[in-house]
Order: sequence, then structure tokens, then C-alpha cells
Amino acid sequence: MTRIFTVAAIPFLIILACTLTTISPVDTSQPPVGATETAEVPSLPRWRGYEQALSAVLLAGTGEEGFCEWDFLGHTDTEVYVWALCQVRSSGDGAASMAPAVIYLSADGRIDRVAMPRESSYLDDIKSLFPSDLQACAMDNACFDGPAAMQHIALRRADPSIPPAIIEQGVELP
Repeated sequence: MTRIFTVAAIPFLIILACTLTTISPVDTSQPPVGATETAEVPSLPRWRGYEQALSAVLLAGTGEEGFCEWDFLGHTDTEVYVWALCQVRSSGDGAASMAPAVIYLSADGRIDRVAMPRESSYLDDIKSLFPSDLQACAMDNACFDGPAAMQHIALRRADPSIPPAIIEQGVELP
């Protein structure tokens, strides 16, 4: 059966095609190719990249972006070790996840990926993901103040312009 669309259906099809377009993550670490110093290039603060990367992993099963709070355990040139807590943006009663994680950076400082221990092999993953001097803290959720993180997420939900507590404390991100 052949379907013929009337002219009146064309705007709907154009809107439908636009809504089906996949939007890729934006690399904000470098200006676009051909940008000049005088061009106004909108960029996100570096902490937003950390938050997006952490929420993509910690909230993977929800399909939602989240608010995240994190503390550094340590870092190298290409690995940042954190305890993090993320909660879906849609609801203060929504899904939340707290775990130690490793943020892997490329040589130019961009976030490549985030890894966290799997429930099925938690201790083995801690040993393979974290250096020996950080493993005890990575295994101990007392190294991260989860209730304070949830309180700060509640503040951020009420006022999304508030950055994570670690940024308010003046900690510089690797």
C-alpha cells in the first residue's frame, strides 16, 4: 500500500524528522574548528562535563540525566578518583546512586569515560580500578558524606544555577 501525504502533513513530517535527530555530546574543552578569539562560543563549565559523565554511569538504568555531587579521592594525569552521588533531575524522590568511580581523561584533558565497580565483582573491581592507597576509602562509603550531598542536590534542584558543593568550595578540577 502506498501512502500519499498531503501538503498539510509536510510540516508535521519536518517536525517529526527534527525530533528524531540524535544529539551528540558537545566537547566544550576546545573551541570549534575555525573559531576565532573574537567569536562568542558558548561553553559549559568544566564541572558540567564531570556531572554529565558521572550521571550517565551512575544513573544508567534510569535513562535520565541527574544532579551529582562528588569528592576527590585522588588523581593522576589521566585518572580522577571520586566518590559520587547522583540523583535524577526529574524528582527529589527519584532514583539515586552513590559509588566510587574513576573518571578517565584523554591526554588533552577531555573526559573519555567513567567506570564504577560492578555489584557482581565489587571488591575485584575496586582493586583493579583504584590505586592501592585509595582502595580502603573506595570500599568505605564513610569516606563520602552522602546525606550532605543529598541536601546540596535538594538546594540545586530548587536553584539549578547552584554548582556542586566541590565547586563552591573552590576545588579545581583536573
